[in-house]
Amino acid sequence: MGSCARLLLLWGCSAVAAGLSGVAGMSSRCEKACNPQMGNLALGRKLWADTTCGQNATELYCFYSENTDLTCRQPKCDKCNAAQPHLAHLPAAMADSSFKFPRTWWQSAEDVHREKIQLDLEAEFYFTHLIMVFKSPRPAAMVLDRSQDFGKTWKPYKYFATNCSATFGLEDDVVKKGAICTSRYSSPFPCTGGEVIFRALSPPYDMENPYSAKAQEQLKITNLRVQLLKQQFCPCQRNDLNAKPQHFTHYAIYDFIVKGSCFCNGHADQCVPVDGFRPVKAPGVFHVPKTNHISHRGSLNTVTISPDGSLYASGSKDGQAMLWDLNKGKHLYMLDIGDIIITLCFSPNHYWLCAVMGPSIKIWDLKGKIIVDELKQEDISPSNKAEPPQ
Repeated sequence: MGSCARLLLLWGCSAVAAGLSGVAGMSSRCEKACNPQMGNLALGRKLWADTTCGQNATELYCFYSENTDLTCRQPKCDKCNAAQPHLAHLPAAMADSSFKFPRTWWQSAEDVHREKIQLDLEAEFYFTHLIMVFKSPRPAAMVLDRSQDFGKTWKPYKYFATNCSATFGLEDDVVKKGAICTSRYSSPFPCTGGEVIFRALSPPYDMENPYSAKAQEQLKITNLRVQLLKQQFCPCQRNDLNAKPQHFTHYAIYDFIVKGSCFCNGHADQCVPVDGFRPVKAPGVFHVPKTNHISHRGSLNTVTISPDGSLYASGSKDGQAMLWDLNKGKHLYMLDIGDIIITLCFSPNHYWLCAVMGPSIKIWDLKGKIIVDELKQEDISPSNKAEPPQ
């Protein structure tokens, strides 16, 4: 495997072969089995939550955060009011672009100990993984459920708890591989920015053939639900004698990213809305662009979608990378890469785009539209493992 390919794998990206005869969502002809592009299923759809901060009146809330050495910072306090846009923290904030709006979040009402978040889909979809980024400390106990019959019945995907046996009477997958409960994502640290990650085909659901009927059945959903069952406070609060507990008793989530694609049995390479469906915010819900790339002067080699499903990039033999806003369905701008583009990949953590051209890689900062780094074949030797960009 070449050095460039290794770096892409460290980024969590997979290369798209050059010389594609068709692009997902761009062509209706499929010579073999087709699969639509994956994206964030929550984008453009309504997320439901039981409560919202300030839904009845203005509320005061506070947060702790810690330094890199885990020493505590002073708490920060503010007000929330769901009726005032500049003070509102609505459920929709969990599904907006984490690239464009990294500091928006949903927050529950004050002094709520149990909460529920739910995504209702209008048809069957394939669900591959969930990423949640919390602003508050992660829950001490929560459950991820799915429905395949539009909410009539529910099945648990995974249980999360600081103590699986005491909370749910279940074994912990940290101790027993394949257990349906885990303590991996239930630490109170970090007090803000903690992640919860679930992969639909991870143990106990991993399978040798991810395309088997059994695997497909495991991935199919019509609804996804997260039950937040038990809060835990930031450990910094124990050292603050002036803290009022009620101001910290809430859940808050930056991002709720539901990765998946529409369900089409391999017979189509694009998704279309069902009759009567109206996206909440934007036409980019189905993760396919509405353009035919007429601005590219060479044949299309690669396409990629940002981790939050809001941006789309295409690369061509003409050495140009084109950026598209999937929310608005419009072309943004073009980057002159300078050579034939083999593959493109978005950084999972920054507003960056990686472009591979033969033996070299260019990394672009999309905010400034500038090159932040260029790696060549000789820069990455097999004996020196490349650190993935942050």
